Amino acid sequence: MEAREKPLLQEIIGGIKCQFVIPVFQRNYEWKQKECEKLFNDVLELAKSSIDYPDRKHFVGAIVYKFVKIVNQSFNQYVLIDGQQRITSITLILKALIDYLSNTNELTNVKDEILETYLTNKFVPSDNFKLKLKPNKVDNINFNKLMTGDGDIDQLSLIYRNYRYFYDRISKLEVPIEDFYNALQRLEGVSVSLDEKDNPQVIFESLNHTGIDLSDADLIRNFLLMNTPEGKQDELYNNYWIKIEQLLDKNLLGFIRDYLSFKNGSIPATKEVYSTFQKHYRNENVSIEKFLSDFLELAKIYNLLLKPVIPANDSLQKALNDFISLGMQTTYPFIFALLIDNNKEQISNDSLANIINLIETYVLRRNICGVQGGALSQIMAGLYNTLIKKHKQNFYKNTYDKIAIYLIGITTNARFPKDDEFEREFISKDLFTNRNIFYILQKIEQKVQTKELVDFSNLTIEHVMPQKLTNEWKKVLGENFQTIHDNFKNNIGNLTLTAYNSEMSNKPFNEKKKHTDFSRLVLNQYFKSIELWNDIEIRKRANNLFNEAKSIWKYPSVKNIEDISENFVFIMEDEDFPYTGTLPVGMKVNDVNIVANNWALLISEVIKYFYSLDREFLLSLLSSEKYNGKNESFFGNNKSLFRAPEKIVDNYYIETNSSTISKIKTIKNLFEDFELESNNIILFIQ
Repeated sequence: MEAREKPLLQEIIGGIKCQFVIPVFQRNYEWKQKECEKLFNDVLELAKSSIDYPDRKHFVGAIVYKFVKIVNQSFNQYVLIDGQQRITSITLILKALIDYLSNTNELTNVKDEILETYLTNKFVPSDNFKLKLKPNKVDNINFNKLMTGDGDIDQLSLIYRNYRYFYDRISKLEVPIEDFYNALQRLEGVSVSLDEKDNPQVIFESLNHTGIDLSDADLIRNFLLMNTPEGKQDELYNNYWIKIEQLLDKNLLGFIRDYLSFKNGSIPATKEVYSTFQKHYRNENVSIEKFLSDFLELAKIYNLLLKPVIPANDSLQKALNDFISLGMQTTYPFIFALLIDNNKEQISNDSLANIINLIETYVLRRNICGVQGGALSQIMAGLYNTLIKKHKQNFYKNTYDKIAIYLIGITTNARFPKDDEFEREFISKDLFTNRNIFYILQKIEQKVQTKELVDFSNLTIEHVMPQKLTNEWKKVLGENFQTIHDNFKNNIGNLTLTAYNSEMSNKPFNEKKKHTDFSRLVLNQYFKSIELWNDIEIRKRANNLFNEAKSIWKYPSVKNIEDISENFVFIMEDEDFPYTGTLPVGMKVNDVNIVANNWALLISEVIKYFYSLDREFLLSLLSSEKYNGKNESFFGNNKSLFRAPEKIVDNYYIETNSSTISKIKTIKNLFEDFELESNNIILFIQ
């Protein structure tokens, strides 16, 4: 490697009969006006200072390149490793400068010098080598059209837009053209010329870049392609990488991050995506072509999370469309992994659709209930690997049930809210400000629709009782109108969908409900029989909407508890069974499934089961000395008395900080006291 500070134009760009090639693995030309403005202003300031400081120079950073081949005895070709954004932008300034000089018939000698020294090679064996700079495949078409004047250039391309910016600035220069051109010649850079012994990837990563930082996707593309032979680079880029970029566009980095998440079972930190990818690729131990071929196929599958292309009316198509509408990016690593299994025909479309609906229910219930934290993103990143490790190939039998049992068994803040919590929050909280409110009302409308399909694209959220009360509304609500308005304005019972929001927003209730756009929705047929709209009616409608919501986003019911367990015992006849170190799947009691994947949850669910059978008898039992020792309590309504309290029903708590054997004993005692037939009580073990 040789590194020397050199004048950028005279000794780097202006080398006799040479061409700099921007390889396919480099990112496209991405400088926007902000970067171009800074470069142009730097040159302009240099020009302005030329009288007082004629020898002042401006440093533009390192230009790293590697000799590629001798085209003939007098023509060399180099690959640009770093500096392509600056070299391309300076070339565009030079092109704008000679075009301006041509249009004004000024400084013909300067124009010819620029053209023949810095932009083109005068005597070359082929037109392919005519231009001093050869951008990568994406930019080369527009660059050639600009430089040669042949064909219609894409005027939205950055190549053309930045050229026009430079031309406009040159046409309004505050200094003489000669001074500006001389300033360009005083730009300097460190010329870093690599030889065969140098690893361009290592050098590339160690440089301090100027301008726009490279994205992780840029670094990964460079890492994969930079050290492959030039001809192979083009082949791999054209056959695989460019197809991945075109398919995923701005979602490429999200794909890479979610790919690493489900592969490794954890989300890479934002600043560690590139290093995590490097480590993963090296551990794969496959050829680069095999890796890129597989990577392209995975990108096609990942694209289903962005733009489903499954046959119409397919259950999976509908589930994915809803999934996209709800915006559940946190769950992408898990769903991505299942889509891969679906592609391998290990999970059917219908089964995967049910799983996606389950995940939607899980995410939406948590959102409505305001449940935050619990490392949900990390759970979703590791969930697939956790279940595969646990069940191995049996994962593909009753997959839905295995996933459901895992989710409903979570006891941290990543928990799956049950119906009582879902109902409490759904009917009482401000849902107008919830990001999913339109989706919720849309899904309810779709559920109750009969024949007419509604175009939701022109609908908006409407407050039945308006956001700003008129005197007429105040009169209807009565003397407590302000309290009612404050408490119920954004309640879901007061929210609906219409197409006339601004036109009718403050109108009286009887006028609103008669409006054609209002009444055509099935969701709004509810209002037909209502004469007076107040807090009582809002509460009633909130409960009505909750019943619809509960049937759409159902708490999971596991049907095949026997099929997903590895062992079972008749708990009342199990004196020799070694419970220590085991975990439950659940219980079957008189053909009722009680699902729980840990002992603390199981004892809580068993108590709730008995509570539904006989509340008074259960409370009297649990309050007795049989279940509460002299020094510590198992059951009570004083939360502070427990080391690890778990709320079960009403305001009652149980102690969960006890041994597995102790919990099993309590469960047995309850079944004995309720005098249930022992052969109707089966415990399933994981």
